[in-house]
Amino acid sequence: MYSAHLLPGPTSWYAVGFSEELPPGGTLIRTLAGREILLFRTDSGVPAAVAPHCPHLGAHIGHGGVVHGETIRCPFHGACFDVRGNCVKNGYGTTPHPNAVLTTWPMRELHGMLFVYLDGTGEQPAWEIPDIDTEGWTPVRHHAIHMRGHVQEIAENSCDIGHLRLLHGYQNVEMLSDLRTDGPYLNVRYRMTRPRRTFGRSQGSVVELEIHQYGLGYARVEVLAVDLGVRTRHFVLAAPIDDDQVVLRLALSVQRVHRPSMIHPLLALAPRTWTTGLVATMGIKGFVADVMQDVPIWTHKTFVATPALMKGDGPIGAYRKWTKQFYPDQSGVGDPPTP
Repeated sequence: MYSAHLLPGPTSWYAVGFSEELPPGGTLIRTLAGREILLFRTDSGVPAAVAPHCPHLGAHIGHGGVVHGETIRCPFHGACFDVRGNCVKNGYGTTPHPNAVLTTWPMRELHGMLFVYLDGTGEQPAWEIPDIDTEGWTPVRHHAIHMRGHVQEIAENSCDIGHLRLLHGYQNVEMLSDLRTDGPYLNVRYRMTRPRRTFGRSQGSVVELEIHQYGLGYARVEVLAVDLGVRTRHFVLAAPIDDDQVVLRLALSVQRVHRPSMIHPLLALAPRTWTTGLVATMGIKGFVADVMQDVPIWTHKTFVATPALMKGDGPIGAYRKWTKQFYPDQSGVGDPPTP
């Protein structure tokens, strides 16, 4: 069983859903680090993240509450709260009590995803996830996995070169750049050969990937399948549910395919839009299958604060040092030596 008590909850931006899951007038209930959070989107399209219980008499607004214009209305006595948590009117037509205010969380909507900032000290965000250009890319296809684990351990895989070969079966794994960090940002590039047959090809495909990690809840992996001429974006979005449970949201987007014949000669006859959709469908299936190989490891492992690192592991020691900034109230989560 995973030993969650060895790692506290880190400060970070965390994905709580996808834009398509929260249409105008919609609501969602999410649990993040043991807290229930109510998400709603106003009629004009503004998303918000608030505490779910009404400060009037405690009703859960997520059960029976409805969006009314730019507010969400409590089902019990009709108190209406705006996206800043302020009660702007009640069901009696009287002046709302000044203490009738919902706790709110910083929220961002970026490239089709919804993020909430979690900080145990209540501080405002010290950094942001940058938006990206999605012109020419498919909408994200996504999949969620609920499991036992911790967000730091999931993100650590981006620096664990050894497991890419020994667990996933990739060949000729090499680093194209040293691990680089800048505040909450981590970056590294790899090249490897994927041995599995793809689109009927008898040989594996060479892939180059660049990891853009912001905090411990967001990783965007830019992937180029060199011999297929296909570019994809893989998003790894882990969020803590409670002390030892996480939800891992995986998402994938594909750049419009320009040379289908590189994938397979017969695809030269197919519409490029159809081919791009096919690549997206197969891509998310393959992405999920790869990650599912990691899930039993994450579920049953324990956190080793000072690991006996070995040559061939990759820059895990440097990664561990980088993660310390996300635990401002902790003495540290291990400072392993670099082998």
